[in-house]
Amino acid sequence: MDARPDATSLGIASTFESKSTIQARGDRMRALGSSLLLTVEIRWPQLPTALEAPSQRLVDELALRLEKQVPEVSPPEWSAFVKTSSFKQRPPSDPKWWYKRSASILRVIYIRGPIGISKLRSVYGGRKDLPMRKAHHAKSGSSAIRRILHQLAEAGLVTSDKKGRSLTPKGHSMLDSVAKEMLKGGSS
Repeated sequence: MDARPDATSLGIASTFESKSTIQARGDRMRALGSSLLLTVEIRWPQLPTALEAPSQRLVDELALRLEKQVPEVSPPEWSAFVKTSSFKQRPPSDPKWWYKRSASILRVIYIRGPIGISKLRSVYGGRKDLPMRKAHHAKSGSSAIRRILHQLAEAGLVTSDKKGRSLTPKGHSMLDSVAKEMLKGGSS
């Protein structure tokens, strides 16, 4: 006893079937309609983007790359003494804070699209304790943000239009390449 099914029972045309049998099978398949249609979806492997990378590590890696590879981004003389906002009591303790803030601004522009200085001030703002009143949110200072945006524009990473600042293709690819290296295990 042969337990193997033959080609006709599986619905596969054998070489000995007549043309009318094949046409009849085709008519039955068309009568069933789209229930037998198979859709094959081809998905290309996606490269990692800056949205998928952990934010703190991305900013640190991007700050290193900005410091080493982008000479236009450099802290001005006054950056060692200035507070970043009115609600802060001291200047930043990290000597490389300018590069980290630049990298963070690039990341925020990448995520939020065209964004203006006022919105960036809100992003970097924080809690201001007022004596004898409730604490409220206060915006950060705009001088450092504005200066960083000018430096990033000189480097060709950011562009400006009516809606605000947005990334250029060069800035977009820089963020994505840092994220790709970071997620694949390498460091820049």
